[in-house]
Amino acid sequence: MSIAILSVGSNLGNRLKYIRDSVKDIKSNDKIKITKYSHLYETEPVGVIGQSDFYNCALLIETDLKPEELWSFIQTVEIKNGRTREYRWSPRTIDIDIIDYDNLVIETDTLILPHPRMHERKFVLLPMFDIYPDYVHPKLKEDIDTMLAKINGQYCYNLNLENWHNE
Repeated sequence: MSIAILSVGSNLGNRLKYIRDSVKDIKSNDKIKITKYSHLYETEPVGVIGQSDFYNCALLIETDLKPEELWSFIQTVEIKNGRTREYRWSPRTIDIDIIDYDNLVIETDTLILPHPRMHERKFVLLPMFDIYPDYVHPKLKEDIDTMLAKINGQYCYNLNLENWHNE
């Protein structure tokens, strides 16, 4: 089994419902086991201003899917949950990114791992710290605390919702 980190976010409609439904869809795949859930955070959008705040979380998973297979499956979960791509960083019902997969460095036309901007995003790093505090970026050779210390701004508040992933 391989270990991967997923970042999940939503800033349209019922954000919690879209995240819960997507997590349910991920759990429904018999080749994926979610082993840890981060806290749920409310975060400011990055890239395009003037849109609603996000809810974000991270999932630590074990999977028998290869990286490209996992990416393909994640795309189907996003589409099922209403994801459209109007423009880069547009508001979305759901956004699921593979942040890391077995600490591999992969660069293909469809998949870049680790996620190329993870180290610049508090909304990725804080939830990651909840589920994998000892993570070290395979290219940068930096831990989460070091990467977080380099980020200015970007509010990211723990919503303190116990068991947010259960209905």
